Amino acid sequence: MPAATRTTDTRRIILDTAQRIMARKGFSAVGINEVLAEAGVPKGPFYHYFTSKDAFGEAILKSYFADYLTDMDGVLARSGQSAAELLMAY
Repeated sequence: MPAATRTTDTRRIILDTAQRIMARKGFSAVGINEVLAEAGVPKGPFYHYFTSKDAFGEAILKSYFADYLTDMDGVLARSGQSAAELLMAY
């Protein structure tokens, strides 16, 4: 696997794992070690992708909203449905 793909995959795994855990417990209740243990990623790579827990939190929010907007674009781009049907699909 090319290094760029591994980098993207590892970063994505960390972010996805953190979103799942933090959705249940909240940002301040979750430690970096918990996320990394669940993700199966050593601590060293974390600081390669994120300079601090705050920078990590910002990356989580950006990732969450990017995914959310992509999902919304998919729902709202459906043709042949009224605005009310699109709203209900949302």
